[in-house]
Amino acid sequence: MSDRTIQRLVRLGFVFSLLFAVSAEAAMHKIKFCLHVRASFDDSGWGEDIYTSRTAYYDARYTRARVMWGSGYTSTLWIGYLDSSGCTPYLDIGPNVSYKISYGTKVQRTGGRNYYVLSTSKPCTSTSYTWYNAYYTAPSEYPEPLLYVPINIYQGSETAKTRSTAVGIRVMRKYSTLGFPSNYKLKFKLIEEGGNRYDRSEKCIYMRESSTDEKFACAHEVGHALGDVENYHLIAGSTSLYNPVNGELCSCKHADGDGPGVNEHCLQSQEEIHKAQVEGWAHFISTATFNYRGQSVNKFVYYQPIKYSSTYTKQDPAPVDPADRRRWNETKCWVSGTNHTGVEWDWLTFFYRIWNSGTYRLDVDEIRDIWPRDGASDSDYYWTAILNSAQSKLSPSEFNNFYTEGDLCGVNH
Repeated sequence: MSDRTIQRLVRLGFVFSLLFAVSAEAAMHKIKFCLHVRASFDDSGWGEDIYTSRTAYYDARYTRARVMWGSGYTSTLWIGYLDSSGCTPYLDIGPNVSYKISYGTKVQRTGGRNYYVLSTSKPCTSTSYTWYNAYYTAPSEYPEPLLYVPINIYQGSETAKTRSTAVGIRVMRKYSTLGFPSNYKLKFKLIEEGGNRYDRSEKCIYMRESSTDEKFACAHEVGHALGDVENYHLIAGSTSLYNPVNGELCSCKHADGDGPGVNEHCLQSQEEIHKAQVEGWAHFISTATFNYRGQSVNKFVYYQPIKYSSTYTKQDPAPVDPADRRRWNETKCWVSGTNHTGVEWDWLTFFYRIWNSGTYRLDVDEIRDIWPRDGASDSDYYWTAILNSAQSKLSPSEFNNFYTEGDLCGVNH
């Protein structure tokens, strides 16, 4: 064979290889998978939306996901955290191929901050989580080279995990300014019985599965966790009631037939002022999570009955206007000698009003930074001490608004 013939064959082989490579590349398409969480209560209005017929899909932002393909779906095409829109990066996807998209009940924000939803079978010390699967079959033809493919992961019936995950995604997205430390892990442990609570030592929320129907209750417990970030002490503890004179309207007897105990509290109970601040803060975080800042009308839906008078009790779910200055402690509970007490409802209103609107409104992190950290004494939570702290951190106009709302909301005791 002559050298010229060899050169011709080499050139022909090169052209054939190039054509093959171009054809193979043309068969692949850039596709971005975008995942959604199905949770009908997530934000379909101001009520506990589990009672409505509406269904919402929420972008699975910053959540752990993987894309599998091949025989038995054993090959990993991509694994990582979804972006701020709940999407993967662009991936090379071929036609006529089935893919399995798995999504875990784990959320990550920047800096390694994680949020887990654990089942009743997993201990709170666990860092494992459940994967939910959806499937996508690539069509034989693509209308354009770049595609977004929305995948509704929870296409079956809702579960406590899906609802809890939706709340976690929403809260961690909304309060990214609260100074979560690196590698922060917040866990949401589903329990079959017992009270909902936040355990500080474990950084774990214990929530009854039945309570996950109540989006405001879920976000309330996350609010306690947010109050604990960076050793702030706006967290849950044993709630000490003041033994109010008006036990009918300032205790929780209407919600618990056994009467109030040391750990029992409710929206209208008279408590030591620090405890009222702790619970009012958690109610406020819940309210801010499911409403929009600056709206003239917002709602907080309480998950226990509210006793308005000796003849009228509103059964739960009980919506209230968080901006309505009830001054419950002053008008229903307070008598001479009950200084340094508070009512959760009044503190919810105070926190909400200084955050929601006005020229001198404060962000969530600015409000929290006024409060003491670990090691503070009870007197550091008295209104005079809170005012001194606020004056040192706020501008004169912001402080004047803070002071005025404290008086109008009736928390200045």
